[in-house]
Amino acid sequence: GMNKLCYSKFSDCFYATSPAEHGIYKIWEDKDAQQWKIERYAGFNGTGYSEGDRLTDAKFNFPVGICADNYGNVLVTNQSNHTIFKIWLKTGRVEHVAGKYTEGWIQKPVIVGKPLESKFLNPSSIVMDEEENFFIPSMSGHEIHKYSIE
Repeated sequence: GMNKLCYSKFSDCFYATSPAEHGIYKIWEDKDAQQWKIERYAGFNGTGYSEGDRLTDAKFNFPVGICADNYGNVLVTNQSNHTIFKIWLKTGRVEHVAGKYTEGWIQKPVIVGKPLESKFLNPSSIVMDEEENFFIPSMSGHEIHKYSIE
């Protein structure tokens, strides 16, 4: 798979996508044991589309792109259903925050300004600038979308 990695300054850890397993790993250094540890952080419940608790309910569909915001929340692109999920650090909930949910192939991305109404085309990356604007390229659409995601 084409997994990606990001660092969360807030949580002092890394997150990595595992597209084929439809999940997200957390990687951190256990300073007491002086070793690195890895654990399942979200998903791993089969492929699909489901919000809710990050470990028991959340279903991702080929998660690839990943980034963390300034508060430790994590944003993930679901490449195969064209959506962006947010994993809230404090509550452990996964929420659909951008991209119109669509199974299968989208012919042309449609940008309408509102995150949940926009159509992405196989979103494979997500990055954040210092003002917490998110940039999401459409892999097949040759475009980059800028969003303020609450």
